[in-house]
Amino acid sequence: MHTKKNNTADIGGFTLKSAREGENVPVLLKGMMTSDNVEFYYAIEQIYNLFLANLLHPEDCNRMLIIRHFNKSADIYFNEFPISYSIRAKGNIEKGSSVYKKDIADINELKFPGIKISETDQVIFLHRIGWKFGFYFNFQANTGFEQENKKLNLDEMYTELGILVRSLLFEKEYSILQNSDLFEKLINDGWFPFIQLLDKDYDELSTLYKNEWYDKIDNWMLRFDDDRILKIVKHWWANNIYNDKKEIIEAGIQAYQENTKSGFINSIHTLFTQIEGIIRLAYFAEKNNKPTFSELSSFVREKAMRNFSTPDSLGFPSHFYEYIDKYLFKNFDLSSGKIDLSRHTLSHGVAKDSDFNKSRALQAILLLDQIRFYLK
Repeated sequence: MHTKKNNTADIGGFTLKSAREGENVPVLLKGMMTSDNVEFYYAIEQIYNLFLANLLHPEDCNRMLIIRHFNKSADIYFNEFPISYSIRAKGNIEKGSSVYKKDIADINELKFPGIKISETDQVIFLHRIGWKFGFYFNFQANTGFEQENKKLNLDEMYTELGILVRSLLFEKEYSILQNSDLFEKLINDGWFPFIQLLDKDYDELSTLYKNEWYDKIDNWMLRFDDDRILKIVKHWWANNIYNDKKEIIEAGIQAYQENTKSGFINSIHTLFTQIEGIIRLAYFAEKNNKPTFSELSSFVREKAMRNFSTPDSLGFPSHFYEYIDKYLFKNFDLSSGKIDLSRHTLSHGVAKDSDFNKSRALQAILLLDQIRFYLK
């Protein structure tokens, strides 16, 4: 629904704390929050009273967009109005086909097709996903608090709205990263929030770790049957470096699909070396020199930061840098017994027999897939 109001109240922002008369108080001109924040309820109640009180009951509002213009009029949209996401897909998506959460590798922007927003407008947006709301406001344009004729940066706003909806849609994945103890357990066992695990897989795996139900991990891995593995792998060959190594990589995949101890040994030996080789070849193609292991880690992080919209995108580039240091390129120490599976323990022949298992082999496949997204 769309309606219009004239002579709406001037809004300069939201105060961050209470103040006595004559005291200075900070004012937030732009921000976003979810309904997890106590401040959300104070802010949204004020917005509702100013713009929506005579239009609908609070419990009937699931989505809202308010565009307040320089002349103090406001276009108000609620519930039924168009929005579009700009996403990065995990695989190929045909025109006109349905897109599900499991198809999304990242969300870059949120826009409002057919709704005009100008550089002199102030914008308020409320969006519900599941049981939670996200709230965005931008009062920077012509508030009087900033320099005169401050303009609304539309591209920046669309990116920020993408961040908001991404944080709501993938709330569970972000909450796991914020749980340092749980995330550390997963990382130590080689489990990263790989793009192919986004949606239900990583959440269910983290639940097993949270409850220490490690005996159920083998059953969890059954979802990665031959069909699913082939759906993941088929997208790799569009990358020239992967395609040049196709026969070697496929040998590692086929070894995994044998679902035997010897198969996992062969898969890990094959795929771990190809992971490093692919990163090295990509590095050399771009920089034309020989890298150290530290430079390889930094290179992957640089590529990831370039290819995903923000540092907290669903590729988690900053966390991935930590992951490959702790997992792929982790050093070993024979005297202390720290010989966890890594590129180094593998190449020096000191990796433990117990580490040549299905979990590590599957992680190698998911790691190869993750790097594909970074090297695009």
